[in-house]
Amino acid sequence: MKRGVQAIVLTAVTALASAAMAADPPACPPSPPFEKPVRLSLCAFSDRDMAYVGTPRQQALCLMPEGDLGHFRPRRTLGAPLDGLVGEPAALDLDKLAALLEADGVVFPPDAMKTGLSHAWGGKPYGPPARYFVIHDTSSALSRPYFPPDDDPALNRLGEQYCGGGGYMAHTFINRLGKVLVAYDYSTPWRATKFEHINPWRKGLFLHNELTQPRLPRRGETLTDASLTPDPAFTEAQYRSLALLYAAASARAGHWLVPAFHSAIDYAWADGHDDPRDFDLGKFDDALADILRQAGASR
Repeated sequence: MKRGVQAIVLTAVTALASAAMAADPPACPPSPPFEKPVRLSLCAFSDRDMAYVGTPRQQALCLMPEGDLGHFRPRRTLGAPLDGLVGEPAALDLDKLAALLEADGVVFPPDAMKTGLSHAWGGKPYGPPARYFVIHDTSSALSRPYFPPDDDPALNRLGEQYCGGGGYMAHTFINRLGKVLVAYDYSTPWRATKFEHINPWRKGLFLHNELTQPRLPRRGETLTDASLTPDPAFTEAQYRSLALLYAAASARAGHWLVPAFHSAIDYAWADGHDDPRDFDLGKFDDALADILRQAGASR
């Protein structure tokens, strides 16, 4: 290379390097406000780790407590098969699982099973992915003095009656017949507890699932405070659909998520919720075991 050409090339390279140095560096993602672990449930939560304290199984024992609101106590076991699943790899046959979802009429967006879950830190893509599968009930108080049959059309509507505050109140809704409304895909960060609303960085860490449950007031209760549930409180079809959704969410996570009750997450609030009231963990375990047999889990 001739000396004059070489000088021109060096000058051009130097100019490009200077321009690159002068350009603004890429913005660093903001850090959430870290706090010491705070006991807002039966177990402590760490905003630094965006997780409850303990192993996934220990967290589930805290977050699916026994007893009534105000007198909760952690479980000693989650029963089989859930006790051996939480936190472990979700070894499921995705084709069989997709077939089960289709057969039960559960409609996720196309290719949803190939995508991940929502992220915390307000839905930021670099935030930690969802870890908690939250179980709610709609606890609709009845004006009539008796429980209608489970196939009553008034109990089984799935639509705008579940809207509030500008959007649906959860990711999914399951009526008494086990039919599922997917209001938001699990990749969508959403909030449905007081615990999430007081710190927006927690949004996206929880997946919310509502079970339709009619209630009647006991003696001395108002319709707002109604706590009497039907027998059974939830139907076999509802446990089946809930187990299927739990398997689908866990498959997308790559491991079995930590199941949790809404009542345990909002335990610290005086006006917290009591749902899912009278949830039968044994029936959920039975439904989950059936899903595992059908989806070809390899354990």
